[in-house]
Amino acid sequence: RDSVASRGLGDVYKRQILATDFLISGPDIDANIKRLSFIDSRGLALKNIETVFSYTPTKMLFSDLGIRTDSSLVSGKLQFDYQREDLNSFSDKVIISGFFENSSLDLGEFNLLYDEFGDNQKAQLNTTFSGTLKDLKFEEFNLKTNSNTSIIGRFHVNELFDSSSGGFLLDGEFDAISSSYEELTALLPRVLGNTIPSAFNVLGRFKMSGSTKITNESVKAVMDISTEIGSLFIDLNLNEIEVIDNASYVGQIRFTDFNLGRAIGEPTIGLVTSSLSLIHISEPTRRYAI
Repeated sequence: RDSVASRGLGDVYKRQILATDFLISGPDIDANIKRLSFIDSRGLALKNIETVFSYTPTKMLFSDLGIRTDSSLVSGKLQFDYQREDLNSFSDKVIISGFFENSSLDLGEFNLLYDEFGDNQKAQLNTTFSGTLKDLKFEEFNLKTNSNTSIIGRFHVNELFDSSSGGFLLDGEFDAISSSYEELTALLPRVLGNTIPSAFNVLGRFKMSGSTKITNESVKAVMDISTEIGSLFIDLNLNEIEVIDNASYVGQIRFTDFNLGRAIGEPTIGLVTSSLSLIHISEPTRRYAI
């Protein structure tokens, strides 16, 4: 039957539940949830959740978890560890851990909860995770999209869901990122996509590996990049990234058989194999050192 509930994450409508093996032992609850469906106040329709559920005063466990929406299917395990008083500071203190495997995501649906993704983005996801909502670590992260982008690696992210706080941080090691400028900026949350310089567009499709550290004010990247116009290695620090194409930067670039003329729109320059040291100070002053 229809019902409404409020749990601090928005109102829930048209809730239906079917469970078996329901057991209450003192404060502990166990149940095999065969069907749970509802629509939240933002319009996200959860058509079915099934899980082996366990609750104690310090832990909630969702084993054999399956979440189905109109266009997504999430499979895995989810666990919350806490002291009862921690629930009043859920984002800061409740420890979340688990994994997603062979999960199909329509990121357009997630925009109802976290309006940062591009349109028409669908992906397959496998990952493990642990931490709090404000300080979350992803291991064995493997994401592949319908636009032929893939991201494989591990990273730690702070304030992903509240980037306006000024405390955003992503610190990651990536085994492989395969994409193009347009695909990657469309896929990533804006707080990340806006840190990719538009100069990447001339590279065509690229594959890169290495490490990156991104905050609200700066980007540190050490990457090997293979592109349609050659290979390069970058070790760059970018600051004043509010307008990324006018950021200040300092660092090293090493080109290998790289078509620099195509990259800068100068046809008289061909393939280049060279190492450069760069300094760029934002307008109105600009300085290069090679």
